[in-house]
Amino acid sequence: MDEQALRELTEQGEGQELEFKDPRVKPRDIAESLVAFANSNAARIIIGINDRTRKPTGILDKEEAFDNIHRAASLQCCSPAINISVDKSKYDGCPVLVVTIPYQPTDVFATSSGKILIRRGTENVPASSYEIRTLYSSRGKLNYERQIIPEATMRDLDLDLVKAYRTRYREARGKEHSLDNAQLLENLGCITRKEDSFAPTVAGLLLFGRSPQRFLPQNYLTIVRYPGTEERPTLTTFYDLGGNGASLKNPGRRYRSGDAVELTFLAAGERFTLVAEVLRTSRNGEVLHVRFAPMRETTRDRIIGSLFQGTGQAGS
Repeated sequence: MDEQALRELTEQGEGQELEFKDPRVKPRDIAESLVAFANSNAARIIIGINDRTRKPTGILDKEEAFDNIHRAASLQCCSPAINISVDKSKYDGCPVLVVTIPYQPTDVFATSSGKILIRRGTENVPASSYEIRTLYSSRGKLNYERQIIPEATMRDLDLDLVKAYRTRYREARGKEHSLDNAQLLENLGCITRKEDSFAPTVAGLLLFGRSPQRFLPQNYLTIVRYPGTEERPTLTTFYDLGGNGASLKNPGRRYRSGDAVELTFLAAGERFTLVAEVLRTSRNGEVLHVRFAPMRETTRDRIIGSLFQGTGQAGS
């Protein structure tokens, strides 16, 4: 990274994707930031910049600094080890090290003491139980669809639905499916071997079950129908809602920190709109944390408990 790019990056200040570190920082302290960033976003840590003044402090012992960084990313301090790259650069003539943590979507990282951290603004914070479950699920560590439902048996699968699947397969591919029913369902992850027989999985019951709601009452579909043919707002979900801001799902990960989002609410059959500023994102851009523009108390009261829809063009 050249000095001009480094200067522009530094001027942004610490945040969701950037942190400054003193060169004398211990490996375990670096590791906490590496873990938080690896569980959140692609990010950079600049070693040799004062986090308050944003001025360079320099690095007296580069070899020791390199050793501390790589030790922080290793199994000594993290589980699993974190993939990083380290580049030398200069800022106002002072040497600095730029540590890049790429987006790593296939693992969930923890410190050697077992702490699963995420990045929240300028802080590294312990992930909540909900955030931990979301991390494991989004990174393929939880195979919910392949779990066995103990009470279900093969008799709970409807072979007529399997036959209909074969028909659709033939129409789409122009050929018959050559596998028998057991092999087909096993390949699809719809059944799994259990001792000397087969048992249906969650996926099997959802796709081919006679009565999936009997075994999976927590699963449901939400269907929304709008009149007319006009383009409608993108539906989203609130995770947290307060008087001055909210945390909500980022539709298509389209919004970033600093964007303005137009929020349309439906309350008691009345539609009203307000603008919110995106303060930061989390969970790899899947969640927005926004601050509402100033509003009257009556408007704030109407927001709470209302049905939320997110729409509008992102803009800085």
